[in-house]
Formats: sequence, structure tokens, C-alpha cells
Amino acid sequence: MDTLTIEIDNPTLLEHLKSILGSIKGVKIISSKKAKSSTNEMEDIPNQETLAAMKEVEQGKDAGIVKLDNIDQFIASMQ
Repeated sequence: MDTLTIEIDNPTLLEHLKSILGSIKGVKIISSKKAKSSTNEMEDIPNQETLAAMKEVEQGKDAGIVKLDNIDQFIASMQ
């Protein structure tokens, strides 16, 4: 038997995952508990750069393929 431990920040996602995992034969949810939140609520608010990227996606702009073969190609693909 193997054990998987995960942390989920989104409580809605946690409930969905529990529902899906609970329906899989051979999977048993042993426990589920809320961790004491020490994170700042502001973490859920996207910063300006993220908001700009989200706007680009909504407008259909594609930044292209990010190349991960080596660091030089990665940097070049990000420009």
C-alpha cells in the first residue's frame, strides 16, 4: 500500500478531489483536515504582472512556445 500526502490551498478544489478520489476503487481517504492558515489573504489577489498576462490571454494573444531544452533557448524564447 502506498500513501500520498498533498496540500490544497483552495477548499473548493479539496472537496472536488475528495469526491473524485473517494469514488476510485482501491483509494481510501484516511483523513482530511484544515491546516491553520498562516498565509496572508493578499496571496489570493493577482499582482499587476499576472493581471496583465491574464488580460493578454483573454484577448487571444499568445506568447509562443517556451523552450526548455537549455538555458540559452529558454531565455531566447522568453524575449
